[in-house]
Amino acid sequence: MHFSGEEAVVEWKNLSRIMEPLAKSAEALSFANFRNDIFAALTVGRGGSDFVKSGVLNGGPIDAMNTLNGPFSYLLEKAQVKNKFLRNLIDLECFVLSGVVADGTLSPEMAYMYQERHKKDSKLDYPIGGTKAIIDALVRGLEKYGGNLVLGKHVDEITFDGKGGGANGVLLSSGQRIKANKKVVSNASIWDTYSKLIKPEHLPPEASKLVSSIPELDSFMHLHLGIDGKDLPDELGIHHLVVNSWEGGVDTEANVVNISIPTMLDKSIAPPGKHLIHAYTAANEPFGLWKDMKRGSEEYNRMKEERSECL
Repeated sequence: MHFSGEEAVVEWKNLSRIMEPLAKSAEALSFANFRNDIFAALTVGRGGSDFVKSGVLNGGPIDAMNTLNGPFSYLLEKAQVKNKFLRNLIDLECFVLSGVVADGTLSPEMAYMYQERHKKDSKLDYPIGGTKAIIDALVRGLEKYGGNLVLGKHVDEITFDGKGGGANGVLLSSGQRIKANKKVVSNASIWDTYSKLIKPEHLPPEASKLVSSIPELDSFMHLHLGIDGKDLPDELGIHHLVVNSWEGGVDTEANVVNISIPTMLDKSIAPPGKHLIHAYTAANEPFGLWKDMKRGSEEYNRMKEERSECL
């Protein structure tokens, strides 16, 4: 209450009430239900009844469109959230989740996150063995169903069945072609996929407009440490978030620092008595400072020392 006051409590409760239909609709129609083939109606239809009952359509089609496909700031205005501390706190939550504040973060992901987090006995799971354990599990699943994982192979181009045809595979820098049985999925950024991996003649007319309309986030400064765990309290916890200043917005340069100490939960990933720390500035390190620097150069190393001081 010292930071916010009764006003913020009332505003938060009002926002929670307005978010509830959206959270229920997001739960009814999970992202796993959406697909672009003839069976879309079948998978979406499974949650269609719960979606309608959620109440997200009660405000009319324009409100529903803004709620389902608009920024979270739309719901903040709808709920009349004015308290400065609460607005900053919500901007922080959005920023940590998506890399942008409320006016750039989609409402459904925030409403769903808040609903899941505030459920009774809600927990955040941590993979024993670190994130490598998740990768290992994905590889096991891929190989179990006949997949073949190929690493260290640079992809030069996504190939197509003539002009206007669909993607049919990839061309490696070695000259090897790998054919796709069904589809090609690119995990490269939209800018790299559309500007480097696909030749212009295979792109739809709206592709260039789409690429130019999506803003790039700032970069990250990471610090990985191994420390002596002596005198580190057991109740310290795994995740910590530092906001250096609430003034000027949480997304200002080097303002928000994330700190993770995974060994507080999983002792297996470090030697006995030691701890791992991962600290980083999240999407608030200007990439322009680094763009023309040569990695490993004296200038580059000096910049790393200078820019990591905030961590």
